[in-house]
Amino acid sequence: MLWESEFSFNEEPEKKGMADKLKMSADDHPCARCGLRSREEAKPDSIMARLWRWHTTWCPGWKSYQNLLAKQQETSSSHLGD
Repeated sequence: MLWESEFSFNEEPEKKGMADKLKMSADDHPCARCGLRSREEAKPDSIMARLWRWHTTWCPGWKSYQNLLAKQQETSSSHLGD
């Protein structure tokens, strides 16, 4: 069948761990080019800005983006000390 050639049920699905996520640059992360974020930066007193700030309090993507930025900052700081 056609779908059998596209999917293999005998193989393990590819698992992306934290190491793979850390290879992503901050510019590649969806939060870097978020439309809500750009609106918040343009008009920080708007309703959309308040919605976006509320969204960042629980969004796992935003938290991973912040962790990625911190990790990249640590890496760049450690290279400056070499």
